[in-house]
Amino acid sequence: EGELMRLQEAIRGASRLGLRVITGLGLGYASAPRVARIPDVDEIRVGHAVIARGCIVGLDRAVREMKQLVS
Repeated sequence: EGELMRLQEAIRGASRLGLRVITGLGLGYASAPRVARIPDVDEIRVGHAVIARGCIVGLDRAVREMKQLVS
């Protein structure tokens, strides 16, 4: 929770400066939905997590699951 709060503060600050906020690097199926719900996040990049999960359950299913989680 503390890390998420720090992330929210950083995103707010970046947004106030007029920066686009693109998150990624280390986001997985558990953390991506929480980050996607933060206001001012313009884009999330979860390609590595999707590909890794796709190796186990198939890429089609991995993509559908992630889309459902972050929408």
